[in-house]
Amino acid sequence: MIAGIFKALITEFTDATTDVAVAATTLLVVAVLTPLKNQIQVFVDRYFKEEGDPLGNFRKLSTQADTVMQVLDREKFIQAYLAELLAVLHADGARVLARRATAPRP
Repeated sequence: MIAGIFKALITEFTDATTDVAVAATTLLVVAVLTPLKNQIQVFVDRYFKEEGDPLGNFRKLSTQADTVMQVLDREKFIQAYLAELLAVLHADGARVLARRATAPRP
């Protein structure tokens, strides 16, 4: 209804074609109604938004901690890395040769 009124006014006062009137009306309606929609959304969120999921947050943090610990535990990381590598390459086995890190040569 509001869009129809705006379209009629734009067409009447600007002698614009129907396509131009429709485009201008759409922009005008969006510009007028967006702040109203945002205020309604704030109201709805304030009274009806669900609380966060503490258990879900804990699980997410636990998963992140496990990931960090896997990287910090060299042996566990190498085992996980080799298992993934074997799966990707469809290989039967693999071996890692580790050397102590040395200072880079100049």
